[in-house]
Amino acid sequence: MIVAVAVALGVSAIVLVLFSGVASKRPDKVNLGNRLFVMRQLAKRTAQAVDGPLFFNDLVRDERPLPLAVILLGSEGKDDWAAMNALPPGQPSTCAVGWDAARKVFVNPCTDDVYAPDGTRDDGGAPLARYSATADRDTDRLIVDLNVSYADTLKTRPPS
Repeated sequence: MIVAVAVALGVSAIVLVLFSGVASKRPDKVNLGNRLFVMRQLAKRTAQAVDGPLFFNDLVRDERPLPLAVILLGSEGKDDWAAMNALPPGQPSTCAVGWDAARKVFVNPCTDDVYAPDGTRDDGGAPLARYSATADRDTDRLIVDLNVSYADTLKTRPPS
């Protein structure tokens, strides 16, 4: 009996280690409590983002769905990225914004509210929650910190 329990615990530990290794290789598909979203293959994704935002709909933060929109605001060589919660404040999960390529804006399908590419609204309504996004060309990654709002990063930057 003791041997059977020891073997079961050993097998469970191996499965857990293997699962966590696989999950950490694809953080753009699963977020198991890590508050950093890492978008790999930045060079390739930069070329894709020239036509509009990239959407990651299967993230989970604090046990809730987190549809994330990542968009290149500047030109392809500038690394001016924005990452935001694609779900407008107070809206159900079915109301995640989509991209209107003709107008180059985000649109809420439930209310028809329009959001600029940086997540703000011209009518003064609540913007999309925006997160700190840092391009790291050396490792070919974009790192989005889901703990830190973009507004907070602006407050802590030294004046230029």
